[in-house]
Amino acid sequence: MKKLIAASILLSNLAIAQIGIQTANPMASLHVDAGRDNLDKNDLSQDQQSNDFAILKDGSVGIGTIAPKGKLDIESTNSGFVPPRLNNDQRDNIPVGRRPPGTMIYNTQASKLQVNVGTDEIPVWTNLDTSSNTINTSVVFSKTDEQTITHGSSTTKYYPVTFQSTLFSNVPGGFITKKADNTTIALAPGKTYKVEVNMGRLLSSDNNHTWCRIIGDDGEYLSAVSILPNIMDSWWNTFNTMLTFIKVTGAQKTINVSCQKQGAGSVIINHKIAPIVSITIMD
Repeated sequence: MKKLIAASILLSNLAIAQIGIQTANPMASLHVDAGRDNLDKNDLSQDQQSNDFAILKDGSVGIGTIAPKGKLDIESTNSGFVPPRLNNDQRDNIPVGRRPPGTMIYNTQASKLQVNVGTDEIPVWTNLDTSSNTINTSVVFSKTDEQTITHGSSTTKYYPVTFQSTLFSNVPGGFITKKADNTTIALAPGKTYKVEVNMGRLLSSDNNHTWCRIIGDDGEYLSAVSILPNIMDSWWNTFNTMLTFIKVTGAQKTINVSCQKQGAGSVIINHKIAPIVSITIMD
């Protein structure tokens, strides 16, 4: 009877025991101290835990920590997580039953992290690209005053149009900046921009057209439109829009919208309908 009681006590202790490998004071159901630096302490520093492996009684696994906060918790200050690295053929040959939705790999051919967003039977591998905080964000500038433009001279061929008001913007700071002169717009490098201009309504003093252009800081004409005068008692001008795409690399790029009246006379910009500039970041 005494032997039976002793055996029962031993089995009970084993059932609740914590197993330590290279540590005499295990802090989890299974605790491995690979660095042998815990020194039988109960209060372990992060450095001491950095080489530890632990499994808690609920099955949670900690690597670099003895207190995992999820089913798998990896902590490190000098290395990263390296997922399985497979090419397309190896990925597509993962057997059914081992590629459930959410399975993640690193595709060595695409140089991308990929996750299965399909099913185990029919996997759909999608790239895990970092979402940009600028993609499809826009700003709209508008003109608030009338501006008279003439033919120009040998030194001034085009006159910059001012855009005083910001009608809308959800662009993060620093990417699109309208300068204090209200004519120059600065575009930050590393992005592609879609620039759309609607010149509104122009009132011409004669039947000659007006040239308007989107001009870069190097004098390059990025887009142009020839705006016909409002004749035949029509309130509208034809062909008054411009569009261009600008990829900015290396350094900041500045642009402006400038116009020139053809022939003698003048043209009034913003005759009851204001010009606007809309700039969208594409990436």
